[in-house]
Amino acid sequence: MSAVGTQDYEALARAGHFEYREPRRRVYLNGKLVHGDGAFSFDCVIRDLSPGGAKIAVRRTQMMPRDLYLIAVKACLAHHAQVVWTNVPSRGLKFVDTFDLNDNLPENVKFLRPLWESVCVRGAATPD
Repeated sequence: MSAVGTQDYEALARAGHFEYREPRRRVYLNGKLVHGDGAFSFDCVIRDLSPGGAKIAVRRTQMMPRDLYLIAVKACLAHHAQVVWTNVPSRGLKFVDTFDLNDNLPENVKFLRPLWESVCVRGAATPD
């Protein structure tokens, strides 16, 4: 059996043999899921993370829309994401866009900063 490199997997994915997914690293981070322009939010745990997505865990009964935002509290980032799979209590998210919560935010996502700041205060972290 021969070793197959990352480039080989990418070539197979481009040929349509399977969908290539960036490697995720195992983490245990606090997160907040937000939807409805900030009207609804709930806590989650980020279990795996890659530049293109995350595996999160939420309460078993927690319903959520397909399109939402994931605030990665410690990283000071908000990801516009889509739920791409569910295996209760876990969910797989695909990132559509990412925003640095320390930077100037577009008008349509400014509601995320106060939610992030409230989690930072509650967790004794400081948003710099």
